[in-house]
Amino acid sequence: MDLFVNNNTRLLKNILDNLFNQNEKINSSFICGYIINGKRIHEKTGLGKFTKIRNWKETLIKNDNFTSSTIFASIKNLNYQDVYKYCQNVSQGHPSAYISFYNDNYLLYINQDVLDIISFNEKLIEQLKTKYAVEYDKYYE
Repeated sequence: MDLFVNNNTRLLKNILDNLFNQNEKINSSFICGYIINGKRIHEKTGLGKFTKIRNWKETLIKNDNFTSSTIFASIKNLNYQDVYKYCQNVSQGHPSAYISFYNDNYLLYINQDVLDIISFNEKLIEQLKTKYAVEYDKYYE
């Protein structure tokens, strides 16, 4: 991700500090695998390298038109430091998964190309747009 070139992790940390309180617990949801023709295929997330996963809950989404299903996992109560380490790793080009981190105000998605932030509160998004006006990509507005 060009924003974090040369290990500009200060910017990444600043963004995460604006989204998540360092003392609050953060939740996560992601695709952890698929079932295709009755065979389970695991999706590697790499999240286990950064945190101990204790309260994993899976939800199976069946597609009646195909012989496949998608398995989503949810993890509650991740700590800020583990989320930061994961995001830092991805921002430096390491493989990422289809994983989102969220709290009551924000949902964050990060991969090697983008850092997306979603909120139901338009004021919070406007504040972020103002604060990060230089970094914010306005192409899709």
